[in-house]
Amino acid sequence: MFSGEMTKVTLAGVGTEAQFSDAVRLHRELLYGIACSYLRNRSDALEAVQEAICRTRAFLAFMGTLLIQYKSSAYGPERIM
Repeated sequence: MFSGEMTKVTLAGVGTEAQFSDAVRLHRELLYGIACSYLRNRSDALEAVQEAICRTRAFLAFMGTLLIQYKSSAYGPERIM
């Protein structure tokens, strides 16, 4: 079904919306296939994948906002050293 290795999507690895979209495009068939195997229903699988993508995008955006706030605060990494 999938011969490659799935790329780990992390906050550091997905710096832009375009990079996130590329990662989703690259793995969408795999994600859909996994969801279909668990849910045994195509429409439920599609909905589950869409929900997972939306939640992941929101989480990465939220964590990115926190990271930006941390870096610009008095407790940022440059202040520790």
